[in-house]
Amino acid sequence: MMIKQAGLTTLGLLCLGLSSTLANTYNQTAADPSTSPNYSSSFTQTARWSDGTSAPAKSMNDASGDTQANDYISTYLMRTPASNWTSTTYYFNTLTLGVNGSNIGNIAFKGLVDNTMIMTGDVRLDGGWLNMNAATSGSNTPITQTIQARSLEIVSSGSIVLTVNYANNNAGETKKEGKLVVNAPLTGGGSLLISNIANTNTIQQNYFRVTFQGDNSAYSGNILINNSSTANNTTYYTTVVVDAGSSLGSGIITLGQGGALTLTDADALSLSSGLVIGNTTFWQINLTSGITYDLQSFSIGGDIWSTIGDTIGGIGSGATHEYSQILGGGIFEISAIPEPSTYVLIGIGLATLVFLRRKSRRQVN
Repeated sequence: MMIKQAGLTTLGLLCLGLSSTLANTYNQTAADPSTSPNYSSSFTQTARWSDGTSAPAKSMNDASGDTQANDYISTYLMRTPASNWTSTTYYFNTLTLGVNGSNIGNIAFKGLVDNTMIMTGDVRLDGGWLNMNAATSGSNTPITQTIQARSLEIVSSGSIVLTVNYANNNAGETKKEGKLVVNAPLTGGGSLLISNIANTNTIQQNYFRVTFQGDNSAYSGNILINNSSTANNTTYYTTVVVDAGSSLGSGIITLGQGGALTLTDADALSLSSGLVIGNTTFWQINLTSGITYDLQSFSIGGDIWSTIGDTIGGIGSGATHEYSQILGGGIFEISAIPEPSTYVLIGIGLATLVFLRRKSRRQVN
């Protein structure tokens, strides 16, 4: 009886300890103001969260309060802090943008200098998006904004977009070039849109560049890269760069109008991934010279390469794809993906070889 009571007491203490470490969940209750003088950020404003006392960063660089274990859900606009910040840490377990795939909840990256958002937890896109809306600091000088997180999970769907307000262009500016570095592994299986949706005719060159640096091998969703700007830009691209050691997961990557892709090493694409280029006249792929990129299928405007051993490379501009080409000297090769039955046969074959080898040794002895 004493042993039973002691066991129950121990179990109770363990449950109490577990319950004390469970994360609290807080919902954003209002959008951040978009204009001065009332401009402020929900990352630091506790009043915009459901409990009224917690925020991802109670002070700019301090984890005051135990916010690191909390879960935050945003269905509103969240703006990063003042325009002169360079590096800020935010403390949470998860930050979810959107609910059940709804196209609400987004982080607007502000700033006039290169800056970095360091997040201790997972950023989850459940219909929400990352919105870069400060592309240059004037005189055509691009800004690089970086997001670091434990992971960037695409739950149902999500977007990474450039939406620059050109109403206040600096004198002499002829281009806008937004640069976003994602230093967080992609996870999940939702679809991801990466796009430039600016809509001005006053800027002649309009670029959006997203660089992935994390290990994205666990991501299984599909990616669409395009430029949906309504402006009459003479030059515009949305470019996705896959750095060495990173990848785009195992889904289908589609280049739409104005979409561009730069691949570094052979692991940038998965053996199970496919590359689709729509019937567009404005796209570009940059490969590293001498590298073969294995993938399951490749198609351009309905022309499909899916036969094992097919190679694609060096497609230059032509009548169908006036401003489109594959550059860099690398090639794509269509590779086989063994069926499950193939793995079974391989296993049986290996087991048979081991058996015969052991049998042969017994006969010799």
